[in-house]
Amino acid sequence: MSAPLDQALSSGQDLEKIPMGLSSMLPFAAVWPCWKFPRAVPGGEHGRLSDTLVTAVARNWGKVPIYRKGGLWWFVAMSSRLVSSASTAARETMIRLDGGTFMMGSDHHYPEEAPRHAVRVNGFWIDPVPVTNAEFAAFVDATGHVTLAEIPPDPNDYPGALSEMCRAGSLLFTPTDGPVDLRDWSNWWRFEFDVNWRCPQGTTSDWRDVPDHPVVHVTHSDAEAYAKWVGKSLPTEAEWEFSAWGGSDDKEFAWGDELEPEGEHRANVWQGAFPWQNEGSDGFERTSPVGSYAPNGFGLHDMIGNVWEWTEDWFS
Repeated sequence: MSAPLDQALSSGQDLEKIPMGLSSMLPFAAVWPCWKFPRAVPGGEHGRLSDTLVTAVARNWGKVPIYRKGGLWWFVAMSSRLVSSASTAARETMIRLDGGTFMMGSDHHYPEEAPRHAVRVNGFWIDPVPVTNAEFAAFVDATGHVTLAEIPPDPNDYPGALSEMCRAGSLLFTPTDGPVDLRDWSNWWRFEFDVNWRCPQGTTSDWRDVPDHPVVHVTHSDAEAYAKWVGKSLPTEAEWEFSAWGGSDDKEFAWGDELEPEGEHRANVWQGAFPWQNEGSDGFERTSPVGSYAPNGFGLHDMIGNVWEWTEDWFS
């Protein structure tokens, strides 16, 4: 199931679901909601927009789909876990990492991750799992926060945009009936009005049915607002990758060189022919409850698979 990015590009494979190395292995939920679904943003706000992919702050994954529809740019927001460098009561459930030097990046997957190079991070505290729906709901109840996916785009920010498109919503993964052109991910990403973190799998779903799953349809600004509320912050890209390796950065994955050693699922990733044959052999059809899989060497869960995660700084 492992393939380098250049092979994927040349063969037209989907960039969202090809299991690769730790820094590039694409999670099962990369094509499902996670603090990860799109919002329209005023043109140029994030700078490096393209017609297909944008390099963004995602670490759990580095590629974030965006597309232009109805005169608006739509991009993917992700899930997150938080860090803390201060002594606070919020650290009670966090894990302390002493920091150190590790080999960051990859010479074998996304070209922008090269060259692999030594980076040193200072000690910090980090959440063992991503933020859950229940935790985010408590934040919303306490503060009245409204996520970007719940706010209709201002037509003044999008000259020429179709008026019927200026409605709140988000991108939703929609399985196809059979094989499709994997060079065009709009075959399985579909913009849906009124989709947001409250209804993570579509307007007929309810976050209360999956309270222990990672919150989804949340943008970077939403993640920052939550982090500020709990007295923490988003990890830097370097802190995130240091944490993800779990103390070992010389293997294909944090647990070794095999995706499923001895047939054991170590992360929530896609099984079957994408995007129509979801075998679900790991027991999860979409996202999974946080902590469903064994932790890495640092005691952290879901650093590979399940959802993309925001970091504080841009992917670089």
